[in-house]
Amino acid sequence: MNPRATATTTRRRCPHPGLAAATMLIAGAAAAGIAGLIKVVLSMRHGEIPPHLHVNQPTSRVPWRRLPLRVTTEPRRWPR
Repeated sequence: MNPRATATTTRRRCPHPGLAAATMLIAGAAAAGIAGLIKVVLSMRHGEIPPHLHVNQPTSRVPWRRLPLRVTTEPRRWPR
């Protein structure tokens, strides 16, 4: 929820803007968590790990060769 939209709709200023911003931040984080959970469930259901959409080159700050982690850049089957 956008604070300006809320203020415009209700035609008044929020008496506690910090509280409103914190509430919206928490709600946004919760929505992102639910979206992530749905993405995992759907990918498991379809048996495929989707590629990460916004990675061209993984960061050099992470020692990727020493870690058992990979950023998926193309669809992969779930390991069995």
